[in-house]
Amino acid sequence: MNFSESEEEQEASAQEDRPQTATSGGGSPTWGQPQGRNIKIHPFVGPAMGLRNSEAPHINKDSSPLAVLMLFFTEIFSLLVEQTNLYYQQHLDRQTRPSRRLPDITLPDIMTFTALALQIGHIVKDTLHDY
Repeated sequence: MNFSESEEEQEASAQEDRPQTATSGGGSPTWGQPQGRNIKIHPFVGPAMGLRNSEAPHINKDSSPLAVLMLFFTEIFSLLVEQTNLYYQQHLDRQTRPSRRLPDITLPDIMTFTALALQIGHIVKDTLHDY
């Protein structure tokens, strides 16, 4: 077999292609300004970091996990209520004959439905009425 490059030349070429990292005495990379590159790092100019009491004034260090979780899910549940009622109205508009209009779904209705759906998924009962 006749190769154009020897194994030593191939290894040297492969090492040149690998990115170089600055290392400390232990061999792990160190952080710092990029060397040999023209990179501009922009300063962070966003709003102040930290807790904003105006966003959730009722949340503090003693709040329950459920209270914190409800910060996220209340908006999702509100969207579910809005879209469910919109879908029902669109369904009624498509009906050829008038039908009795049921009351709109409320936020407690959606929360109750979700709680029951989660409960049914985790606990097996004999009948639906047992839930």
